[in-house]
Amino acid sequence: MHFLWRDGALTIEQPEGTVLLVRYHTDPTQIPGEVDWSCAVVINKAKQYEFKILAGIRGPTKSEIKQLTTYLASQGYTGFWRRYKTNKPIKTVIIK
Repeated sequence: MHFLWRDGALTIEQPEGTVLLVRYHTDPTQIPGEVDWSCAVVINKAKQYEFKILAGIRGPTKSEIKQLTTYLASQGYTGFWRRYKTNKPIKTVIIK
């Protein structure tokens, strides 16, 4: 398996196109294998990324998000995600 980036249990894979597949593996010595969480990150032509889909038994910790955003910033990307809540307007959160 070829990864665009790997830091211990955290991996980024980029199949053809504009989507990154991010996974946090349960056991970093068993990759490929079980994951605690995974998500899809979409990249647009303006070099912005947006977290789109998150699945797993837990979400990423602040430390794991920091690892990802540090790597993506080193590649020249800026990022955001959108928060959706019932009966409230959509909120865009810029990742710093």
